[in-house]
Amino acid sequence: MNRADIVSRVVWLDQVVAAARDARKALVDDLTADARAEYEEQQTASTWRIKGVATVPQAVSNDAVVVADEARFLDWVAQRHPTEVETIVRPAFRTLVLSSVKVSYDTVHTEDGEVVPGLAFKPGGEFIGVSVRATPEAKQAFGALAKATLLELAAKDGAPALVEVEG
Repeated sequence: MNRADIVSRVVWLDQVVAAARDARKALVDDLTADARAEYEEQQTASTWRIKGVATVPQAVSNDAVVVADEARFLDWVAQRHPTEVETIVRPAFRTLVLSSVKVSYDTVHTEDGEVVPGLAFKPGGEFIGVSVRATPEAKQAFGALAKATLLELAAKDGAPALVEVEG
């Protein structure tokens, strides 16, 4: 096998991966739309269990304080806590502030009532999406099927041949 053959196979496999990724995204988008509709109707996020294949948990956001205006938040921290600013607010201090501020009527403020510029309250309950968590048995079975399918595709006329891989 020469370099041109090897490179052709690499490019072909890259395209197989890209096509598989696109196909997977479309299927997960369908599941997500179904789950979102269920969430909007029932106002509850469930976990679908497909016996022997996978679990599909639905994720919903929690209430959170977020940095909505980075520049305003940076200015506020720089004025009150200058040792916590380099060219950004230090991540640990950002986490400390976000976890210690209070929220009243959607206004984010410190313990003593000072409004913190650049922060906003984001209410939870927003549907985020689903994830597919395959069982170990399904991973093994579908992995073997995927490998066999890939080798079969590679054997067809016009497709680059593949080197058999262990695993």
